[in-house]
Amino acid sequence: MKASLKRNLLIGFGISLLILVVSTVISYLSIQNLLESAQMVNHTNQVVDKLEESISIAKDAETGQRGYLITGQSEYLEPYTGSSERVAKLMGDLRTMITDNPGQLQRLSRLEDVFKKRFNRLEILIDNRKLGGTLDLNDMKAGKENMDSLRSMVRQMVTVENALLHERTTALTKAAAVTPKIIIAAALLAILITFLFFYRMNKDIDVRSRLQDELVEKDLSISRRIGLIQEVSHKISGGDYSVRVEDNAADRLGNISIALNKMAQSLEQSFNDLAAREWLQTGLAGLNEAVIGNDNLKLVSSKILSFIAEYTGSQVGALYININNEYLALENGYALANDSNTAKIKFGEGIVGQAAKDAKQLLVKNIEEKDVLISFASTQIKPASIVVFPLMFEGSLKGVIELGSLTGYTDKDLELFKNISENIGIAINTVQAREKVQELLEETQSQAEELMSQQAELEQINTELEAQAQQLQTSEEEL
Repeated sequence: MKASLKRNLLIGFGISLLILVVSTVISYLSIQNLLESAQMVNHTNQVVDKLEESISIAKDAETGQRGYLITGQSEYLEPYTGSSERVAKLMGDLRTMITDNPGQLQRLSRLEDVFKKRFNRLEILIDNRKLGGTLDLNDMKAGKENMDSLRSMVRQMVTVENALLHERTTALTKAAAVTPKIIIAAALLAILITFLFFYRMNKDIDVRSRLQDELVEKDLSISRRIGLIQEVSHKISGGDYSVRVEDNAADRLGNISIALNKMAQSLEQSFNDLAAREWLQTGLAGLNEAVIGNDNLKLVSSKILSFIAEYTGSQVGALYININNEYLALENGYALANDSNTAKIKFGEGIVGQAAKDAKQLLVKNIEEKDVLISFASTQIKPASIVVFPLMFEGSLKGVIELGSLTGYTDKDLELFKNISENIGIAINTVQAREKVQELLEETQSQAEELMSQQAELEQINTELEAQAQQLQTSEEEL
């Protein structure tokens, strides 16, 4: 209802405003046309004045020329002097003023040619008179014909300008006559529309009053629902993301309730994901801290298993080392019973060997007491779930870890195993490299000691040989 009332107001006042704008525009255009007409009248008058001024200058030049030709006195040439330049300037001004009229431009070009011929003829006669020549009546007659031609062409151009002015004035007069009629019609139409929309708005107000009682009743229901939404919102803002609004009405409040429930669900999921990522980062940091600074593979493997088992709630675990890509050797265990069958496992044998062969994580769930496990590290306990994951370093297998849990493993536990696999592989590779370097160093030292011992024996033998040589020399001297 409110939208209908507002729409009627907008339509009514919009149409009235449109009519007012149209009337204003028409009035403005009419005034502009009057101003343009005045400008065109002024423009036409200026063109006519310049045309008449040009013919007047030509007349004065001809008069001065005749006076000089008759008397031979140079003062009669004063009107003639500079007349050609003045006419040329007027022609240039006229060309600028009538650029929008191609026909007039053509006539002006012909007029310029006649002016040039006439001034050239005047100059020839004056120069002839200066040289003492006689006056030729034929030349005078030709001059008169030129002047008549100039007057005719100027009259023609003036006539065209006046015709254009008359045409524009006539069109303006018609437009000016129509403008008041349009303004009056627009005013009457605006009054009619105003009364019509006043009637419609009055009717809408009556209907709106009848709907007021219904709105009061709805207000109570809406207030109750809003209170419920506020209560749930406060709980969500307090950190309880498990609450939901029980409102499935197909209205805006119902949509708000649905949106609030979605927001709570999204927040719950986001915070769970954040907690899982934080738990994962904490596990990675704890594992790195456990293996840093240890050079003994047995000690490192023990700390790795202890940390993983405690962090993931595993009850049993084992760590196997890849021996020349031929088999897996048990390096260490966590709560692991002694079993010679698990000390060495071939690739592809049991879930441990299979995980090593495929280089991927394996998960076995829902293990029952009657199940027989081919390569299960624990012989004393049957866990609910077993997970086996390879330990990789730069694409090569370094070992395998096997874990067992009585309660099973969650998705975040499995994600942790994937993330720590390479870290553990790097740690094992580092320890093995250090141990190999240490072995090489010890072997080098052993070889150095052996060489020193051999050198001492050689020195002793050399001493004995020198003593024997001396005895032989003494014996030879005695002989």
